[in-house]
This record gives sequence, structure tokens and C-alpha cells, in this order.
Amino acid sequence: MKNNIPLIELIKNNLLNGELPDSFSLPKDDDPNKVKWADGAFDGVSIFHMGHPEIIADFSKRDRFIK
Repeated sequence: MKNNIPLIELIKNNLLNGELPDSFSLPKDDDPNKVKWADGAFDGVSIFHMGHPEIIADFSKRDRFIK
């Protein structure tokens, strides 16, 4: 499904009392030749595996307190 609405507008239009409903989901790409990702999963994988120094540094700080 191709959606030409900017994501920020889609999110703003679906807010209820300042929150998104549990049923809200970002638009999905229906191309059967592409890998499907859960909302936010690609971002997390990209940050973790391809690096974002400030975020990775925060993980190491967090891990010291969890152990």
C-alpha cells in the first residue's frame, strides 16, 4: 500500500488524548519481494548493527547497572 501522507501527519491525525491507540500501526509495504519488519524493528537493527556511537555508548552505561 502506497501512502503519500507524511508519517508525522499520519501520527498526528490518529492521536487520541495525546496517545496513539493500541490498534495504530505504520503503513505496510505490500511488496512481496521485500523483507517485512515490525514497527521500529528496522530502526533498532540498524542502530545496533550499523552503529550510532551515542546510542551504543548509552547501552554500555545501562548494562553496568543491570548486571
